[in-house]
Amino acid sequence: MRIAGKFQEFIRDALATNYSHDDAFTNKDLRLITTILSLTADFNRDFHSMSHSHSLKTVDKDDFSFGDTTPVSCKSGGITCSVANDALMEYPELEEFIPTDLAIDEPAEDIMEWIGMVRLGSHGMELGTFGPTMLANAFHEQSQKWPAMTEQYIGKVILTVHRFFHKALELACPEPRIREKLKPIILDELLDRYSEGKKQAMTLVAIERERRPYTLSEVFSQNLQASRGRRIANALYSSTRVASGIRVVDHNKIETAITNRSNDIYEKEDIHDILESYYNVACKRFVDNVWHQVVDHVLMSGPTNPLRLFSEQWAFNLDSMKMELEAGESRGVSKRCEALRKRIRDLKEAMDVR
Repeated sequence: MRIAGKFQEFIRDALATNYSHDDAFTNKDLRLITTILSLTADFNRDFHSMSHSHSLKTVDKDDFSFGDTTPVSCKSGGITCSVANDALMEYPELEEFIPTDLAIDEPAEDIMEWIGMVRLGSHGMELGTFGPTMLANAFHEQSQKWPAMTEQYIGKVILTVHRFFHKALELACPEPRIREKLKPIILDELLDRYSEGKKQAMTLVAIERERRPYTLSEVFSQNLQASRGRRIANALYSSTRVASGIRVVDHNKIETAITNRSNDIYEKEDIHDILESYYNVACKRFVDNVWHQVVDHVLMSGPTNPLRLFSEQWAFNLDSMKMELEAGESRGVSKRCEALRKRIRDLKEAMDVR
């Protein structure tokens, strides 16, 4: 019980960034929340600059830039093959959580050509507009890197949490013999909790990519109106003149500013502007949801997060497990029950030593 209590005390200090409470926090691997927040800031930046398949042409100056095409590995140090292999050498049990080869390509620069292909592949008999599946098809292809980038980020978070868990356990229980008895008892459920985090993250990816695009955010309409306004302003620029030091345009030029566009060009520009405005909103919403619902809730602070597994309550529950086993069993499960009894005895012995 004392081991579990000390372990949880150490976790509380780490999550509260109370690093002055213990000299062990000079080890950066133990500054859990600081490391996780740094990983999340990298993910946020890389996701906004690299997650789209095709670079969009117009961007609000006050918003994030789609024009940044620096590869992820050059910015935040994505999980490369060598890093992944080193991690798996240290923690082979994390094989299903750490991707070993997820290269993230730079966004292509052929956005209008690509939109034209999407339009031809989805166009119906609409007049002056486009069908409801057009944007869904375009967004689905534009976001095709979301699963890989999300899996990479969650893998780094799980690796960080797992490494912290083991370091904290070493501090709470300095005796190697006792730790080696505790680890196999804890491991299966620990991995199950990691699996819940990964599963939730991929569920969020599916919700964003498989459902029809929609938002209640007013930012979408504001961005869309701004994009359309810029197109009109650009079309009018050649008709402007400078009067008294101010650039002006004749009123009779406004009406014909964009009448020289074909239906094909007009529709492709409209699809582009709607896609850009929606992608902006969806990107921010998704990154926030992954942080709040997966990393913070499932993997760090929620009621069933991995860090709360080895607790005083968990140790108390061992007695209940033992009573249930003794209540009755069939021959078919007797061997499994005996193995579980042995694991319980080992843990109780480890606890008693402390």
